[in-house]
This record gives sequence, C-alpha cells and structure tokens, in this order.
Amino acid sequence: MSTLLTSRFWVAAVERSIKTWAQSMVALIGANAVAVTDLDWLQLFAVSGTAAVVSLLTSVASAGIGPHGPSLADESIIEPLRMTTGPDNGTAAHAGEPIDPDKALG
Repeated sequence: MSTLLTSRFWVAAVERSIKTWAQSMVALIGANAVAVTDLDWLQLFAVSGTAAVVSLLTSVASAGIGPHGPSLADESIIEPLRMTTGPDNGTAAHAGEPIDPDKALG
C-alpha cells in the first residue's frame, strides 16, 4: 500500500504541520517587541498557516522517498531509550531486560 494511503502517515504529517504552525506563532510573537494586544493577529495566523501548509506539502513530497512516513529519515531505526539491566547494571540502553524498580532500589 502506498505510504500516502496510511493513517499513520497522515497523523504524523498533520502533527508536524501543527508543530510548525505553533513554532511559527511563537517566533513571530517573540519577534514583535510590543504588547500582545498590539499584535496583528490576522497576519500572524496567515504567516504561521502558510508555514503549516508548506510543512504538510513537504511531508507529501517526502512520502515517495522516505520508507515509512512523512520524513526522509528511516523512522524504524529510531528507537526510544529505555531502562534495562544490561551489562552496565541498569543504566539506559537499548538491549537487555526491563528494570524491576523494586530490585533496582535494592
């Protein structure tokens, strides 16, 4: 199935787009050294909305290149860091058994 037809792709693409919108709003608000009531909110929303649309279009353009989603990076190789009881006695690692909190406090 095409990557563009999966819900996983669209959830990730929309999430990235919303984050881009929010980051743009914060940057534009911070760039104006005036009171919040003096801001041109329509212009702020328009510029941030444009950034969000560009983000969404970039995700769609990346779908044919990236293997799993709206990113050019292979998301399958990025695993969350988890606590284990590996060779380093329970510090963060990617392998080993999960830490039992009762045993870890010991």
